[in-house]
Amino acid sequence: MPSSAVGELERDLYAMTLKIHNRLEGHKAELEVRDVWYGEQRLYPNFPCIAVESADKRRTHMNTRRWDLTFLVDILLILDKVDSMEQTRQELERHIHLVEDVLHEDTTMGGSVIFGFVTRAQPGFQMRGSVMRQAARLRWEGSSREVF
Repeated sequence: MPSSAVGELERDLYAMTLKIHNRLEGHKAELEVRDVWYGEQRLYPNFPCIAVESADKRRTHMNTRRWDLTFLVDILLILDKVDSMEQTRQELERHIHLVEDVLHEDTTMGGSVIFGFVTRAQPGFQMRGSVMRQAARLRWEGSSREVF
């Protein structure tokens, strides 16, 4: 595998997703969540919780022997059952802000990317069986580089 001439920038989507997972896992108390999962789960035993999953890796040819990389990582935030729509929605939006704050504390993820930021937050619902939960999908996008 070629080495990066621009430093220790990440080139692997799995490794980048794992770094985001570990960062959120390390801030569970601050985020007020009980679990942080790698990948969406069939069953979630505890709420609120977060699932982190790889979404996409794009390469754009920039010039001789260089690719610009874009990593897309999805973060699914799930609260408990919907009781009061207004109160649960406010709680969801507060949790979205907490996740963004943790991820925006280090926009290079320890030097793994040139720049990374939450570029989308989509509040909504998740249905599992007959249970409806407030949920949000956040998209973290990071830029890196690779030489060949």
